[in-house]
Amino acid sequence: MAHTESSPPDRMTRSLFLCRHGHRIDMEQPQWYGDTDNRHDPHLSAQGIVQARVLARRLKNEPIAHIIASPYLRALETAHYIAEALHLPLSVEPGIGEWLNPAWMDADPQIAQPHERAARFAEIDPHYVPALAPIYPETWEQMQRRAATAIQGILARLDGNIVVVGHGHVIAATIAALTGAAETTLNIGLCSVTRLDCDGEAWQLERCGDISHLLRFARQASA
Repeated sequence: MAHTESSPPDRMTRSLFLCRHGHRIDMEQPQWYGDTDNRHDPHLSAQGIVQARVLARRLKNEPIAHIIASPYLRALETAHYIAEALHLPLSVEPGIGEWLNPAWMDADPQIAQPHERAARFAEIDPHYVPALAPIYPETWEQMQRRAATAIQGILARLDGNIVVVGHGHVIAATIAALTGAAETTLNIGLCSVTRLDCDGEAWQLERCGDISHLLRFARQASA
């Protein structure tokens, strides 16, 4: 269900914008893992920064009240550009962090705390209280339950439209938790936008994995 254009949410409808982070440095430079002490927390590549800036422009005119981001650097960097464009604070939520899959991570990733990130990301809200903290390691089912608990906590505590910047598998699990959609049918690309709308009773998947903003930018850049 991928729409190329966004229809504005109805005034009585609450919207949730789920965005994946941009292109990671280790996707461009596989040897990056040997150049850092924390191989589980890559930053954005130059391509990812461009994607994040384009995503921020895409969301700039949406009626968004809150921005929530995973504590991983690639998600925070992506969310930073959105917060900058919308002039909104940025709340860091470990509950929407990356799936702690032991096949990907041979140890509990040592992700910096929000107060440690605040020196770089001035938009971070120091007063935000996280919904929960994931526990390493996680099975697929544990990650699904964690994502569901985190998003329900966020929605219960915050009013208005919300942008969530996170990771592909966790976004898919979030969509499934709110709408019942099959995760295997969801395509969550880098810096894509998925929008869910709620009329007060149920969440509906309005648009999934939209990358039309990235495609328009690529066409303009090559013209």
